[in-house]
Amino acid sequence: MKRILILLSIISTSFAMRADLVIQEQAVEPHATNDLIIKFHGDKMLNEQLDATSGDFILISDLATRDSISLSPKQKTYMKQWGTNEPNIEVALKKAFGETNVIFADPAKPLDTGKTEKVGDYETEIYSWFGPNGMVQKFWVAKDFPNYAAIKTDRDKMYQWNSFSATKGSQPDLRQLPGMVVKTQIDITGRSITVSLISAKVEPVDPSEFELPADYTEWKPPVFHPLTITMTNSIK
Repeated sequence: MKRILILLSIISTSFAMRADLVIQEQAVEPHATNDLIIKFHGDKMLNEQLDATSGDFILISDLATRDSISLSPKQKTYMKQWGTNEPNIEVALKKAFGETNVIFADPAKPLDTGKTEKVGDYETEIYSWFGPNGMVQKFWVAKDFPNYAAIKTDRDKMYQWNSFSATKGSQPDLRQLPGMVVKTQIDITGRSITVSLISAKVEPVDPSEFELPADYTEWKPPVFHPLTITMTNSIK
């Protein structure tokens, strides 16, 4: 769920290309509310989900290489994932799951519903998108969002990150929307998630936030001794 939010979550001028960006959002579903923070610094992106119940989750990504590091602050552990060559991953996934079970179509564009609605201080236009497995998403788009031209550069980097080949077609292409998405509603498998934009600011971000903390240790999958497994099965 954390990764989904993150993925749904998880989203100019020469000055803007050198500036940093901080986006704050809140995701609400029937039994949980999570605060989301997305930070950009050059080609680095940091996604942080604050969850008092199960612990925070942080993903640091290199947008150029697609390398990423997942951090679990509660356990102080990390896990690295290296960027992959997109054509190769397409071949591997199709071989593993079959030609018809892997989505590689170009992501569809959201459709203008022709409806408008005021969200907070913004007049918005509503767009909709229908995805795989019955997923339906709606987007409330504010054309007059302050400093949107500067924000769009980094925001589009995240949209492009979400649409790489392994997940191509599973998320809409939002880069051509005419403004800032201030509200998103995702309906899938009987669940509804609403993501609201709290703030989006062009402001400096400390580069050290994108570095692996020195006191974290690499997460290792548990190792089960064959004798332990045999004894457990015999007890059953």
